[in-house]
Amino acid sequence: MWIYCESYKKTCRPADHLTLMFLISVVRLAAGQDWCPSEVQLQSGPVKDLHSLPLLANCTVEFDRSHAAVAVNAAMLSQPLLNYDPDKPDETIVLTPLPDTGRLGDSLRVVIAALLPYHGPPSAEDAARMVGVSRSTLFRRLADEKTTYRELVEEVRFQLARACLRNPKLSNKDISFLLGYSNPNNFIRAFRNLAGLPPNEFRRENQTT
Repeated sequence: MWIYCESYKKTCRPADHLTLMFLISVVRLAAGQDWCPSEVQLQSGPVKDLHSLPLLANCTVEFDRSHAAVAVNAAMLSQPLLNYDPDKPDETIVLTPLPDTGRLGDSLRVVIAALLPYHGPPSAEDAARMVGVSRSTLFRRLADEKTTYRELVEEVRFQLARACLRNPKLSNKDISFLLGYSNPNNFIRAFRNLAGLPPNEFRRENQTT
């Protein structure tokens, strides 16, 4: 399967390569920091000596495509997600590994969690593309699993919020930004609805020393 970012305008080379680095960083949250792609696609034209980069040394690169994309094994969506903590560069937060159940919701949870710290939750349409189904199929299969895309987003946000609240260096404002809320009050309200207590109280009860 491919993870990609699509643009309606042909991007310039620096922006295209930056998008590629972003996509690789997202995949590495599940695959590990040593993972390198075997196939990538770029919107820009051919670049001389691109394969001199260690990251792309053994990679097939296609140019002049409609989007920037990275090929990954679909099985990777069931891998545990490693969330990088900038305050603890030698440590990561490891989310609970997802069972290989074949349920679409499990794959979507990984996609949502990987993208939240970068630009908020992906739209349902973008998430559907990333897991290889149409938007209508996504909604239908989630309905069969007794959930909705919105509920999945809030579930993942809640799981990540609990991990973030154990870090005393992250304020509610920091966490609300990382999880894609428009402001801290929305984060506090959503967390209280799910946890039954406000974030600060959860922090006091669960903060690590």
